[in-house]
Amino acid sequence: MVSFQAQTTVSTTLPACVYLIGSDTDPVIQRIHAHHPDLDPLTADARFSTDFLSVFTVRVGRHYLVLVGLDNRTDAVSIGHAVATGCQTVQALELEALSLYLSEAQLASSAAIGQWIGQSVAMGTYAFDRYKSNPKTPNPIQTIDVITDTDHAHKAILADLAIGMAIGTGVNQARDLANMPANDLNPTTFVEKIESKFSSNAAISVRIIDETEAADMGMNCLVAVGQGSRQPSALAIITYTGDKQSSEHTAIVGKGITFDTGGISLKPANNMKAMKGDMSGAAAVFGAMHIVDTLKPKINVTAYIALAENMPSGHAQRPGDVITAYNGTSVEIVNTDAEGRLVLADALAYAVEKKPARILDIATLTGAAMVALGREALGIMGNNQAVIDRTKACEATSGERVWQLPLYDSFKPYLKSTIADIAHCSEERYGGTCTAAKFLEQFVDDAPWVHVDMAPKMDNTKTKGVDIDGMSGAGTRLIYRFLTQ
Repeated sequence: MVSFQAQTTVSTTLPACVYLIGSDTDPVIQRIHAHHPDLDPLTADARFSTDFLSVFTVRVGRHYLVLVGLDNRTDAVSIGHAVATGCQTVQALELEALSLYLSEAQLASSAAIGQWIGQSVAMGTYAFDRYKSNPKTPNPIQTIDVITDTDHAHKAILADLAIGMAIGTGVNQARDLANMPANDLNPTTFVEKIESKFSSNAAISVRIIDETEAADMGMNCLVAVGQGSRQPSALAIITYTGDKQSSEHTAIVGKGITFDTGGISLKPANNMKAMKGDMSGAAAVFGAMHIVDTLKPKINVTAYIALAENMPSGHAQRPGDVITAYNGTSVEIVNTDAEGRLVLADALAYAVEKKPARILDIATLTGAAMVALGREALGIMGNNQAVIDRTKACEATSGERVWQLPLYDSFKPYLKSTIADIAHCSEERYGGTCTAAKFLEQFVDDAPWVHVDMAPKMDNTKTKGVDIDGMSGAGTRLIYRFLTQ
């Protein structure tokens, strides 16, 4: 765990100092020059550019100066990316301590700038190397001195740094789960991780509905998805009671397909290995509950993690099958690669029986969301604009972009079945994200509900700031802010 100090003087004992520079006229440049008269970071020899996240490193005696470009950006998200980039550079130098200088303008970018710094340090220095026999990841950073020109904000910054580190650690927990290969993370081992993590906390209770119980309860959608696998399906329920004076609670539901072959409707082999991340919605819920467990906000929340492995076999469900969901709706299976909405359907139907004040589900649900949004945002839609607006408001504090898509009543005919109450997906290629959400809407009754399709942000193809190559942990911060702000 990183330890922080806040002070006004750059330490002469720490081996590196990171400065964030917005432009050629940034006052930070004058500060650097005042402390290091022989260094002008804008000279041709220095080769420093203020382009966003460009880095220049220079050694002055036994001390390294790391300059990170901001390209005139003043928002907290960009500052967070720059902090992460500076920390990555210091790690690459095989150093374990640094001073981070923040100007008054940078401090003013957010009332909670300390939280942005803390989560950026945690997220930006993440690495997943447990399967490498000779990991090359540098030692983690141990100490950061946060340097400002005045000490009036130090107390608040230090308090916020701890919150930010907890949030970033929750994201990393989600990343760890999503990065794990499916031969190590399956529904059974995921349940074990949930029990190990949360069962010892007095404020948290864990209930596991195993496959046999789920079948007895009528959760046939959940059971059908996993019936082609040797791994039994399960629904894990994590309940946190942080406000015993209130009966109000929020429900969050995560899709946990620990590997998705597509089932009988087999996916193409190209890049199928990424489908170990099809439980990223469940991972985000797990990560958000880790943050709740750490920070103990005064809220009540119940998390539902629907776990299954979608495999082809002689026991697998088939296109054309008809199953009855937990709420009694008969469902015709059209394409077994549209399995995520099935496990969510039973989990949502069960969750709404508990009368939550609001409900959020999150899933890597549709490739169509990536067609619509690229890799730029999480798609959201729902049955209650107030809850959708609550989710939108979390964008500014979580740093995770969301974009509302429509959920017209006219999408329901896309799901018409001639032999069951509803088909579970459309056979047309159009509106796939919206028709998937329309299917889910049939299982939430009148509970205020928002659906988050996180497929566009499931993974990162390269490292940039807080975004590390590999599974992203997306949605974790959004869920936590949804629960608490």
